[in-house]
Amino acid sequence: MSEAVPAHIFEPGDRTDTRPKRDIQGIWEHLNKRGSPGYDGVRALINDWYARIPQGKGKRDLFDKLVSKKSESWHAGFWELYLHESLSRAGYELEIEPDIAGSTRHPDFLVIGHGQEFYVEAAAVTEDITKAADRRTQHIYQYLDPHPHPNFWLGLDINDEGNSGPHLRRLLADVTKWFDGLDPDQTPYGSSIEWSDGDWNIDLIALPKSQASRGKIEPDRLIGMRSGGVGWSDMSDRIRQKVHSKATRYGELGKPYLIALTVNSALVEEDDLASALLGPEVVEYYEQQPGSARLVRKRDGLLMGPGGPRNTRVSGLLVAFNVACTHVGLVRPALWPNPWVRPEIAFTAPLPFDRVEIDPSTTAMAHATSDFDPLPYFELAPDWPGFEDPLIGRRRIT
Repeated sequence: MSEAVPAHIFEPGDRTDTRPKRDIQGIWEHLNKRGSPGYDGVRALINDWYARIPQGKGKRDLFDKLVSKKSESWHAGFWELYLHESLSRAGYELEIEPDIAGSTRHPDFLVIGHGQEFYVEAAAVTEDITKAADRRTQHIYQYLDPHPHPNFWLGLDINDEGNSGPHLRRLLADVTKWFDGLDPDQTPYGSSIEWSDGDWNIDLIALPKSQASRGKIEPDRLIGMRSGGVGWSDMSDRIRQKVHSKATRYGELGKPYLIALTVNSALVEEDDLASALLGPEVVEYYEQQPGSARLVRKRDGLLMGPGGPRNTRVSGLLVAFNVACTHVGLVRPALWPNPWVRPEIAFTAPLPFDRVEIDPSTTAMAHATSDFDPLPYFELAPDWPGFEDPLIGRRRIT
């Protein structure tokens, strides 16, 4: 006889520990000990959602993730719990880890309702907080990028990294002053200066914009080339690897197939996802032609490759960034349909969430906001869970 699956993620009882979460502490451990106002509601929500998971191996696997000491397992487990609850409330029945003919592998869910059936595979990407150097470098890009210049994009080539972050305000001021003193018609593509701060040594590279792009700040970004000459952040690469492993996992399923993706990171942006799906934005230019530089997408993503559309078995992605159990009322998932999916598995089932439509000709993205309101959707009070604590971990809700 198989071992019975525990009925709760958190046992009832009073908690008295009011200390904030420590970096070495697992999320379940922190939630299980925390006695501050509001945490009873968080524990009750997780227990209630978990109680609606049907008995079976899928529930045992989910329990193991939700009590794991590893943050990656916790985030993956809570994302699966969130998906089960949100899709159930949308009027669907979910079969957990359904059998697939001719395969020993099992997608996370077979979803049935509204006259539709489709598969959902959950994927979670979590920031690796052990890579401090990567965080410092990523923070440079994150700080500079929202400050576009009308005549130039900036290239960065990081030669030496310090043990602490550089003075970013001075870096931005020096870049702006340098660009303001350059003539985009007379500046050769790739002109550079050296910038130093402590142990940091960075080559700053001037990328003159084309005449058509000059004087504008759209797209709203400063950086056109990152260290090593690649416009692809570590986070977008990790997203791409994760969704690619899911895209090719099951072969022919015969039904629409969604990859449900969450990314838990203070640094993640929608452009990371767009780069992972469609390819990174890079600067294209003609030698000996100042002002010819323009941003284009390098076709090297999950859905679009050098030869055209690929992974056409994937019907789309259901995406939500930073899904925190303490801030369920702020999460807004969005459906990204694949515009190149094979017609017989195109995703047409109704979902209450936002949509991001990709133009199949230009790859431009159009956003459609739904009337989804997470608090009444999950039957939560307007002030749920009743505290003003910061998010668990280093994450941001968008």
